[in-house]
Amino acid sequence: MGRIACIVEYKAVSLDNIDGFYDWLGKHFTQTEIRQNTYIQKEMLEEILKENPEDAEKYKNQIAQLEVLIAKHEDFELDLS
Repeated sequence: MGRIACIVEYKAVSLDNIDGFYDWLGKHFTQTEIRQNTYIQKEMLEEILKENPEDAEKYKNQIAQLEVLIAKHEDFELDLS
């Protein structure tokens, strides 16, 4: 699976079922790629909301979950120092 296809599939699957998606993600990405794609996913959602602000409530939980993941990644990186 190519990197672009993974990102597109990441967006499609995670928007539909973010809770069950992380198992799939772990099978296809390294931890570094997961971290990078978490940032990419958050950016994608923010772009969607710029174009469709009326969807803010729809994506509020996904963005909050991604922010938690980003914070965990940053905490993990700090622990390694």
